[in-house]
Amino acid sequence: MVSIHAVQELFLQTLRDLAALVTEERSFAELEEAVQRLSGRLTLRLLAWVLAGIDERRMQERDRSRYTCLDTRERVLDTPLGELRIERRYYRDCVTGRRVFLLDEALGLESYRRLSPRLEALCQRLAAEMPYHRAAAVLRELTAGQAPPRAMTVWRAAQRAGRRLEEAAERLRRSVFVEGKVPQGRRRSAELHVEADEVYLRGRQQPVVLKLGVAYEGKQAVGSKRQALRERRVVAGVMPGAAFWEQASAYWGTQWDLSAVQAWYVGGDGASWVKQGLQYFPRACYRLDPFHLRRALREALSPTEEAYGRVCRAIEAGDWAGVEAALAQALRGRRGAGRQRVLRLRGYLRENWDGIVASGEAPRLGAIEGEVFHVLARRMKRQGARWSARGADHLARLLSERFDPQWRSVLEGGRLQVPSSVRRATRQAVQQVVRQLEEDPSRWLRVRLPALTGPHTDRPWAQLLRDLARAPVA
Repeated sequence: MVSIHAVQELFLQTLRDLAALVTEERSFAELEEAVQRLSGRLTLRLLAWVLAGIDERRMQERDRSRYTCLDTRERVLDTPLGELRIERRYYRDCVTGRRVFLLDEALGLESYRRLSPRLEALCQRLAAEMPYHRAAAVLRELTAGQAPPRAMTVWRAAQRAGRRLEEAAERLRRSVFVEGKVPQGRRRSAELHVEADEVYLRGRQQPVVLKLGVAYEGKQAVGSKRQALRERRVVAGVMPGAAFWEQASAYWGTQWDLSAVQAWYVGGDGASWVKQGLQYFPRACYRLDPFHLRRALREALSPTEEAYGRVCRAIEAGDWAGVEAALAQALRGRRGAGRQRVLRLRGYLRENWDGIVASGEAPRLGAIEGEVFHVLARRMKRQGARWSARGADHLARLLSERFDPQWRSVLEGGRLQVPSSVRRATRQAVQQVVRQLEEDPSRWLRVRLPALTGPHTDRPWAQLLRDLARAPVA
């Protein structure tokens, strides 16, 4: 535990180091970086002392009939402040036969994990924003070189997070579709909008197909020209269509009371796997995404030609005969690739006609393309990147967590499991040191630091100590 003498030595050494930093030739930016490293070392020393005190109290208050202390072992954690070294006791659990560290359990530290929870979270956040090698460089810069992660360290942190999210989604899917449990969503909404699309990534051997699904209650105005999705919930991953819809519907069932939803609107680009979603939502109405409809029209017809206008007017009127007549006119005089594009357009419109002429009272969807870009493509569709199916799946799930806070609880660690008696003893020990310092700090410094009157009185750090001894305490 922290003692007055330990604080004295650490305080004195810190002042010496600080004085040396100030008197050396360096820029202010270099001074800031050096002070950041110095303060990190100071904080970690104090933290190590406090944790050692907690471990001591845990040893004294343990159930001796269950836990037998074997020895002490060191654990090293990389933190944003630097390297934290902890000496903690190693026990045998006589009930289970396991070997345990009671301090690790109290702190919620996973076994065989070098990164601290905070540094792990920083790796995950940066991995979601930029390539892994760049994330490692930024992290080293922000921590003044104290955080050692390499690109592979950041990659592993992101993959661990994605794997935990995948396992949570799969457990939820199995509980609903295998074990038959009904999800207990509490939020009630008269209607829900569901949109889905896929993203093709360059794979190492073949393309990797990512699926993304978004459910929301509607749109709300944000300023004069923008709209935001209300209560957005996101699911993403590399999986077959049926597995995707099972994971998505099970997850959305934990958010909303699906039995209270009166109207479902499912939107997509017309792909068969998207239309599979209609099987999971009763009374669902399919809507063709307007972006894909416009793209299909423009790929086959020029907006300046008469046939384009006739097709658009027939679509607005819900007149399939008018659409066929306009396309028949467009086919006249076309040969080769141009003719094939018009024929593909006719087939596309026929297959998705129900989604095109859905009830005029149905709200406009068309949010999925923006969601695909902001959630997945902005990070993953970069030049030169190649993905494995598993790596893409795990990162996509981590990206979903960034946009959907409901997934965040899967990655958050539990609270410290420190008994109240240990907390109380720790506070008392620290308060005792603080009281000794507060009684008469100048007298404490004069008595305990001979350097104030010794042969080193002309040194800069000794002058700093004399100033501190004379300084009033607020």
